[in-house]
Amino acid sequence: MLALTIAATVHISVLGAFHPVQFELRPASGATLVVQGLPTESGAESEGRAGAVPKTVVMKDGATLLLTWARINGPVTVTGRFGAPARFYLVIPEANGSGKVERQYFGKLELRRLGPQQLQAIVAMDLETAVASIVEAEGTKGLPFEARRAQAVATRSYLLAAAGKRHSGYDFCDQDHCQYMKDVAAENTAAARATASTRSQVLVYQGSIVAALYSANCGGHTRDLHEAGWQDGATPAGKYPYYGVSCPLGGTVSGHRVGMCQLGAIQIARQGKTANTILAHYFPGTQIGVTGARGTLLASVRPNAAPNTGRGLGSITASASIGRGGTSLVASSALGSGITLGGINAGKDVRAAR
Repeated sequence: MLALTIAATVHISVLGAFHPVQFELRPASGATLVVQGLPTESGAESEGRAGAVPKTVVMKDGATLLLTWARINGPVTVTGRFGAPARFYLVIPEANGSGKVERQYFGKLELRRLGPQQLQAIVAMDLETAVASIVEAEGTKGLPFEARRAQAVATRSYLLAAAGKRHSGYDFCDQDHCQYMKDVAAENTAAARATASTRSQVLVYQGSIVAALYSANCGGHTRDLHEAGWQDGATPAGKYPYYGVSCPLGGTVSGHRVGMCQLGAIQIARQGKTANTILAHYFPGTQIGVTGARGTLLASVRPNAAPNTGRGLGSITASASIGRGGTSLVASSALGSGITLGGINAGKDVRAAR
């Protein structure tokens, strides 16, 4: 077994695509916000009156605070009481002429000046909160649950393996450049349940977490890094080589075609296959590592079978198991894909340890 230490918090720059010059901040229902770092000479809508604003403002349910580029001299931080994470709304009153944009987050907020006439909002959030939020944004209503579970494992893997490699001063943005994210996922949504059922589970290759890439539609076949022209550190792929594999759909290509094909994952799930099978198909040679309560990753290092690129017959095997309920079990089981590719069954029976 191999032990690795991982972080439980990620820092995500949000709403930057709208180049905001001001934000409206307000607490979610029942929340209390503590805003620190404000200048002393501005008005305070959160106090219900104009006049001097203290450097620290406490906002309760129903309060609103307008934060503009002109008002902010240094970093402004927003937390719950005693520095705890909090649930809040961040609103751009007018976003690039497209109207009002409103998002809800759960975490700790920092606002910074970013060049002339632009603000940057960075939310520090718990890893699992970030995973659920991304899975919610990446999915649509009616998406098969096993496809969501595969997405959750891929998302978590990417967040852990690529943290600090995409941007300076924060880990990720909320756009396709990193992983698309909007609001925090509500409790009991399919995205939240998929995240909870795979809690702490990540893809592992040769003892390292895989920065699991994915795109919308590979058009019938994914690409390896050479085919994509992504050598020499062009992506946060790390050790994992990626493989071109067949996919049970065609259609118009959308995205980079490296790693998991999201529409292909949906088709595989609709064939009755599990998240285990989806991940084994798109990330051959990987294993599933499960983190313990203290943030330690336990990963099996047993070698896996060579991948099947889909250019011939045979079974696609990998050593992987995704247990439901977030257990701390690590299993190494041969998985036959059982996936129908263009009318040809490219695997044998699925034998997954549950």
